[in-house]
Amino acid sequence: MSETSHARHNGQQPTQDSNINPETRERKNQSITYLDLAFNTDIPVPLQPTPVEPPNIKHLISPYDWSPSYKSTITGVSCISTLFASFAASCYSPGAEQMVDEWHVSQEVVLVSITTFTCGFAVGPMFLTPFSELCCAVCRSFPGMLVARFWAGVGGSTFSTMLGGIVADIYPAQKRNALMTCFSSAALFGTGLGPLICGFIAEYTTWRWIFYIQIIIGGMISGAVILFFRETRATVILRKKAKLLNQWMEKLEAAGVHGVQVPGGEDGASEKTMRIRWKIGAEEKRVNLAMMIRTSLLRPFQLLFTQPVVFFFSLWAAFSWSVLYINLSAIPLIFETTYGFSLSDSNAIFAASCIGTLLMTALSILQENLAAR
Repeated sequence: MSETSHARHNGQQPTQDSNINPETRERKNQSITYLDLAFNTDIPVPLQPTPVEPPNIKHLISPYDWSPSYKSTITGVSCISTLFASFAASCYSPGAEQMVDEWHVSQEVVLVSITTFTCGFAVGPMFLTPFSELCCAVCRSFPGMLVARFWAGVGGSTFSTMLGGIVADIYPAQKRNALMTCFSSAALFGTGLGPLICGFIAEYTTWRWIFYIQIIIGGMISGAVILFFRETRATVILRKKAKLLNQWMEKLEAAGVHGVQVPGGEDGASEKTMRIRWKIGAEEKRVNLAMMIRTSLLRPFQLLFTQPVVFFFSLWAAFSWSVLYINLSAIPLIFETTYGFSLSDSNAIFAASCIGTLLMTALSILQENLAAR
C-alpha cells in the first residue's frame, strides 16, 4: 500500500510530502551546502523547468571587467575631487588680511586655520564637504572659522585617502602607476591652484567668495559622485551577488525545486545534485564594527612607532608637506612687503607650482612607458 493510501485508510489527510517521489524527498531533507562564490563561478541550473525567474546579476561583475570609459570616468571624478580637496587647503591664505581687519586679530593667528584644516585632513573621511565649506563662508567669528576649517579638512580627506584603493579595485597592478601619478599630480596641482585663483577673488570681491565658490564646486562633484559612482570593492559586489542568488535558491525550493546540478569530482566534469547556498570566503574573516574601528585607530600608530620604514617615510612626508604649506603664507608675505606686489600678483606666483606639477606628470608617465618597454 502506498503512503497516500495508507494515510487515507487510517482516516488521515495525506501530507504534501506524500505526493513527492522518494528522490525529491531525499533532496529536500538533504542539508544545505555552502559554496564559495567568485566572479568566475558558474551558476548551477535548476533540475527542472521552473516559473521562478533567475535574478539579474549581469551588472555584478568584477570591477576589472568594467568598460575602459567607465573606469576612466571614475578615476577622473576622483582626481578632480582630490584636486579641489587640495584647493580647499591652500585657498585660505589670500583672504587672511581681510579676516584680520574684520575680526581684529593678528595675521599669525588667522593663519592657524591652515593648521586646523590639515589636522582635520588627518582625522578621517567624512561626506559633508560642501556643508563644511558653507560653515566657513557664513562664519561670523574667528573661533567658528577654526572649527569650520577643521571639519572642512575632515571632509576634504575623503577622496585623498580613498583614491588609491579605488584605483587598486578597478585596475590590475601593471596599470596603476600612471594613474597614481595623476592622483599625486592632482593633489599638488590643487595646492598651487588654490592661492592662484583665490588671490584674484580676495582682491576684487570678498574673502567669503573664496568659500562660496567651493560650495558650488563641492555640489557639482557630489552630483557627479551620485550619478557615476558605484561600489568598487570586489567583496561587497560579491556579497550583493550572493544575496540575490541565495534568495533565488529559496524561491526555487518554495516552488518545489529542491537542488541544483553542481560540478563535482576532481576534474569537475561530473555533476551532482545538491542543495546549496553561496558564501564569500573573505566574509568569514570579517570582524565586528567595534573591532574594525579599534584597528583603524590603533594600527597606524602601531606601524608608525614599530616599523622604521613607516616612521622615516612619514617623517619625510611631514617635512615636505610642512614646507609646502609654509609657502602659502610666506610667498605672498615676502612679495607683497618686499617687492610691492598686489594681493593677486603675489599669489599668482603659485602658477609656477601648477606648471611644475604638469611637467612632472608628463615626465613620470613618459618614464613609465619607457620602463614598460
